[in-house]
This record gives sequence, structure tokens and C-alpha cells, in this order.
Amino acid sequence: MRGRILFLLILLLLVAAVPVLYYLLFEYNLSVSRVTAGKPLPPSRLRLAVEPSETVPALALSLIQVTGPVEVRRGEGVWQPAEEGMVLEAEDRVRTGTEGSALLSIPGSFSVALESDSNFTVKALAEHISRFRLEDGMVSASVVDNPRALFEVSASSATARSRGGDFRLAVNPRGLVALGASRGSVELAAEGKVVQVDAGYQARVEKGKPPEDPIRIPRKLLLRVRWPRERDLAMARMTVVGQTDPAARVRIEGQRVEVDDRGRFTHVLSLKEGRNRIRVESWDVGGNRQISESPVFQVDTRPEAFQIHTDPGMWRKKDKDPAQRPDSP
Repeated sequence: MRGRILFLLILLLLVAAVPVLYYLLFEYNLSVSRVTAGKPLPPSRLRLAVEPSETVPALALSLIQVTGPVEVRRGEGVWQPAEEGMVLEAEDRVRTGTEGSALLSIPGSFSVALESDSNFTVKALAEHISRFRLEDGMVSASVVDNPRALFEVSASSATARSRGGDFRLAVNPRGLVALGASRGSVELAAEGKVVQVDAGYQARVEKGKPPEDPIRIPRKLLLRVRWPRERDLAMARMTVVGQTDPAARVRIEGQRVEVDDRGRFTHVLSLKEGRNRIRVESWDVGGNRQISESPVFQVDTRPEAFQIHTDPGMWRKKDKDPAQRPDSP
């Protein structure tokens, strides 16, 4: 009898638990599934989900050094004098004048030094790639080793790329591009061909052509200057004629001089009155530099003294004819 009563109590408990189990297993899940998709979270939870606890700094390319005449143009704006500390963005341009230079840098990533008479454009700045364009002149780049970051500079029809290394890149008005590497490795690409320029090597690209195979950087740069034989000059002008490497840069008395496809150059130079000594400089992407100084030229443009030579007797008073004298008989 006691066992039957216990059985009935257990049965009643099971029957009473059925509705509770049904709600937990079916109705509760259905109510959760009917929640509208995309329903916004409460404001407090939303802020915790999307707002980081610390701000992530953006890449900042700065002008950290300015020497001589240097200008900056913001996008399509006007040229203005550059100042140290300026932050540059995409499509900003920097140009250096005669005797001007500038140093751009993103600390921990890379630095770029612009030489005189150079024109440089920022094309893109991102975490994994930085793009620039050298319109004219020469730059020296130092890129921190980072396999996940690419540093790229285009010039004329060529593009140089590096993930770590030091190199110089130059382009002249004829579109001839030259690259010399001193550390690491640099890719030089043009017209579908890519060459790898390792430290101690250089390569060049003629406009519209694929890059030449890299060669070792020569120990010495060619520079020949033909000076006039006459040392005493009556005119304050001189024509300087010479030859160097076709990809080298030339400056005569501080003035940039272009070279032709054979490295020849001709420049008419104005001289000052008196003693003149002319200085010619040439340098290349390999780091070679040559200087040629002229002998002393003496310039004297003063006209020669004008003199009139006369017969001393022509100023003497001549005696009259004796027949015409008043006291003649």
C-alpha cells in the first residue's frame, strides 16, 4: 500500500512538470528567435563594442629639415615657402631651388632627402605602402627593413620599390632614370621588365624602354672640361664645354646645366671684371662626385685709351712772306 502511494506521488509530480518543461524547451526558444535582426544594442553596450580604449595614431610625413629655397604646394593650391615641421599629405608637392634641400620623414619607416633643383610629389600614404613621384632632380631614400611595408617612387616611365634599403634615384628632363643602391635591395621596373638592384650596383632606364641590367657602381665619375686657351679676355662671357656620364648631374658656378644623351654639356657663363676662376661639379646616383676648377681668367672690358697723334709743328705760327711785310722797301 505504501509503495502504491509513493508511485502515485511521483506520477503526479511528473505530470505537473510537463508544462514547465514544454515552456522551457519550445516557447522560450521561439520567443528568442522572434527578436528582430539588426536591433540596435543599448547605448552603453554599443559604445563598448565600437570605441577602442586607445586612439591609433595616423601616419604623418613631416618636413624635418629645410635648407635654402624650398617651396610646398598643397594639392592644387599655390606654392608657398616651406617650413620645418610641416605635415604633408597625398598630392602635396615639394620643390627645391638652387642651393636648396629638404628632408622628409616618417620616423621608424623611411626618410627622403631632396637635393637642389628637385620636384617631388606625395602620391599616397598608408600603413603598408607609401607612393611618391620624382618629376625632376635627385632624391636619397633610406627605408627601414619591413617586409610588410612597401616604399615606392616613380620617375618618368620607371618605378623603384623597396622594403628596406638605401638608394639614390635621379631623373633628368630627357626622362632618363638612374638608380644606385648602397644598402639592401631595390626593384626597378619599366615596360614590363623588373630588375633587382643590390647594394653596390646601379641601373638606368631610358624613357619608354625597359631597364638595363644592373652594373657595379664605378669607382670614379667621368668629368672632362675644355677650358679656353686665352687667359686674358676682353669680354665678360665664356662658353664652358665638357662631358660626363649621361645620367650624372652638372652644376657650373652653382647653376644647373643639362647634359645630352652622350653626357656632353655646353654652358655660356657670365664673368665679372677682373680675376675669375670657374668651378664645375658633377655627381651621380652611385655617390661619386668630381670637381674641375679652371685656371684664372682675367677679364678687362674697358676700352683702350683713345689718343690723337699730331705734328708738333702744326701749332707753331708761321712767318709771313717778306714781300708782304709792312716794313719791306
